Amino acid sequence: MLISKPEEKKLYDRFRNKIMFPIRDQRGRTVGFGGRVLDDSKPKYINSPETPIFQKGRELFGLYEARKSLKAIPNIIMVEGYLDVISLSQFEIHNAVASLGTSLTENHLHKIFRYTPEIIFCFDGDDAGRKAAARALETCLPQMRDGFSAKFIFLPESEDPDSMIRKMGKEKFLDFLKTAIPLSDYFFDHYSSEIDTSTMDGKARLGKVCAVPLSKIPKGIFRQLMLSELSKLTNISEEQLQGILKQHSSRAPMHSEAHKSGESNQSEAIENRNNPVNMYSKKRKITLSPGKQLTALIINHPSLVNLVDDLEVLEKSDDDDIKLFLKLYNLLKANPDYKASNVFSYWSSLDENQSELETLKYLAASELYHPPAGTGRDDDKEFMEAVDHVIQSTFTSLPIIDQAKVLVSINQLNEQQVKRLHKIHVLLPDNDETSELKGVVKQRLVQLTQEDSNGNNK
Repeated sequence: MLISKPEEKKLYDRFRNKIMFPIRDQRGRTVGFGGRVLDDSKPKYINSPETPIFQKGRELFGLYEARKSLKAIPNIIMVEGYLDVISLSQFEIHNAVASLGTSLTENHLHKIFRYTPEIIFCFDGDDAGRKAAARALETCLPQMRDGFSAKFIFLPESEDPDSMIRKMGKEKFLDFLKTAIPLSDYFFDHYSSEIDTSTMDGKARLGKVCAVPLSKIPKGIFRQLMLSELSKLTNISEEQLQGILKQHSSRAPMHSEAHKSGESNQSEAIENRNNPVNMYSKKRKITLSPGKQLTALIINHPSLVNLVDDLEVLEKSDDDDIKLFLKLYNLLKANPDYKASNVFSYWSSLDENQSELETLKYLAASELYHPPAGTGRDDDKEFMEAVDHVIQSTFTSLPIIDQAKVLVSINQLNEQQVKRLHKIHVLLPDNDETSELKGVVKQRLVQLTQEDSNGNNK
């Protein structure tokens, strides 16, 4: 890959004198390359330039390989560099990933939490590592829904995961990881590090300092427990702290809503009149069917179709909105360069389906799925949640025979799908029509049991 320097009228090899690593997306496609220097020169790592299909804030080195190596990922170990990931893999620790020279992003967390409920951040113990941990903590807070876990561990000075595992070996390194600090402990250690909490004004200051980050945690048991701990540390009642948190929560932009505090009713009415479909930036949300929601997302963000491959279940749906989504999905898959304008041209060339064209134009309306910056909207997450919802609802509406056929065709079943397959095996009637299918289901269940047994014996 060449770099042009016009002032010198020369071309340079971007990856000269570097070890190169392919960077794969979650489908296993090579979307870019990373390079590491062989000496002590800077920068240590360099990546391919960003493109529509390669964005450093979305990809994680080693995540695809972790999914392929492990049937179930117990947790993800987040390390600094590609060589750390490779070294850990050589010692049969296949659940390590690294960002691509960027700080942790919400997109990274969304991807990680799709495959495991726990992440362990492995940082250097120097100032740079501590600052990186603080940034990771801040990024994690809005994603800490009940059931998710984040931990932090700091390496001794001048050590990295590569050097440590070579000295300690696999078992001792895994024991070392068990000493990682839970996010809750690190949260209070971090925010109280420069506050004297033995004084009343120090306690008051800690309560105020912690209120803003605590307000970012989604409502639930974890947030309540964090609030209780802050109450113990500050001697401020939970009721008073709740009031402080509500003040900050009301100022924060809501997920999937981009209203601005202080926006006048008059200006809102004018904007609604001028653009009736520009509802996203208002205090009420547009209600779309799941199928239309998916269509709206991919007509405005065509690259989202690359996040999913297997939508075969949806082919069985009778829902017109889902049928339209599948048509658009298949069109964008076959034409990766297509934008909304290309889609409209294609649909216009079809004599029928003019009502579909109008629907597509409506869903592609300005601002509907292009929120202003800082609104907290995450299209990847929203798309995947909508896909999961539609697949699940379509699947559960299928006759039991069709459900069985779908499940036995899936290469890797999750725990919920395995349980459903067991139930289907019991519910399938014993007759000539289903006997062969029931035998296939039984064979698949035996195969899954053997795989579990082999996995436990390793």
